[in-house]
Amino acid sequence: MLRRFCMAIVLTLSPLFSTIGQQAPATGQRVGDFVLNDFRGNAVALHDYQEAKVVVLAVLGTECPLAKLYGPRLQELDDRFGSEVAFIGINANTQDSVTEIAAYARRHKIAFPILKDLGNKIVDELGAVRTPEIFVLDFKRRIRYQGRIDDQYSVGVIRGFAKREFLADAVNALLAGRNPRRSYMEPVGCHIGRVRIPIADSKVTYSNQVSRILQKRCVSCHRDGEIAPFALIDYDDVVGWAEMIAEVVADQRMPPWHATQNHLKFMNDRTMSGEEKKLIYGWVANGAPEGDRSMLPPPLSFPVADWDLPKKPDAAFNIQNTPFKVKSQGEVKYQWFTVNPGFTEDKWIRAVEIIPGNPAVVHHVLAFIQLPGETQLRGSRGYLAGFVPGLRADSFPDGMAKRLPVGAKLV
Repeated sequence: MLRRFCMAIVLTLSPLFSTIGQQAPATGQRVGDFVLNDFRGNAVALHDYQEAKVVVLAVLGTECPLAKLYGPRLQELDDRFGSEVAFIGINANTQDSVTEIAAYARRHKIAFPILKDLGNKIVDELGAVRTPEIFVLDFKRRIRYQGRIDDQYSVGVIRGFAKREFLADAVNALLAGRNPRRSYMEPVGCHIGRVRIPIADSKVTYSNQVSRILQKRCVSCHRDGEIAPFALIDYDDVVGWAEMIAEVVADQRMPPWHATQNHLKFMNDRTMSGEEKKLIYGWVANGAPEGDRSMLPPPLSFPVADWDLPKKPDAAFNIQNTPFKVKSQGEVKYQWFTVNPGFTEDKWIRAVEIIPGNPAVVHHVLAFIQLPGETQLRGSRGYLAGFVPGLRADSFPDGMAKRLPVGAKLV
């Protein structure tokens, strides 16, 4: 949902680390009985499902984007297969509390149990690496399939539907008395937030260096109410994401920045420096130590007012008066909205702010000026402003402005 489109307008005259549990696929390995508590405090054992022909162990996390997308899918499969197949969720993330696990289950309407694996003992025995990651067990509780659920969602990929259903295919094969066609598909998602043993005398710590890097490069998006899937405000938030942070920095997926570094220097460049990356990698390699809390920087403050502009805007417009409903699964095509500002004279725009109604789901917004009589946009020549996570207000340098002719519309 896009809540409103707001403008301030004035007239002017001018793989770097080894992962615990990362090993060869465990296909054929028998899983021994285990007992863990669910988020309600009830003890749940593997042998409680001894009548089930197939057991699906789903390693999950509450904040991983792919685990969020696949939560409803797992419940759909649980409903489809019925009593012959038992689904059990396992959460080993040190950053996920039982309260957060309960909220995850409630939000995604998950009825099967989700168990808390304190100390990541069970996921270590399974050899699990990521969330979500699936283990399909046959009647003898041997692992017959390990890996992805299907191919609908991946890192940076959302398809309208799955072309290959790896989990469902494996379960159907076992129920029919056949060997699954695939025994392993490399999982995609977030690293499990395992309990770590930090090096006590590490020169790089969260309190001294890493917290400052995150404040500078990440926290504008990774905080409550913004589009990033989890917060990186304090050590308890960050430590469970240590390996994932190192991975996305090494892959140059985060912080998001798409311009090349070859010829130009941008004032708003978000990329980490080589020294910052080195500190992140060293911190993770040393077990992500917290360090001396007295060395923490002051917490950042963010605007709590409606506007992130230097002054109250001269004009504000709703993109549309009724909310746009975002479906829970699949992809959403580009949505086009037209706003008639109704000005009776030309205006010079010095600053623009676009505020999404729900920052958790709005990825970006682009606003263009459509001149009177035009039926098509003029591309970059008609570009006015945009919204991306971490950037709301777009102020132009002193002495510069963009002209909005009378009769023009905003698209």
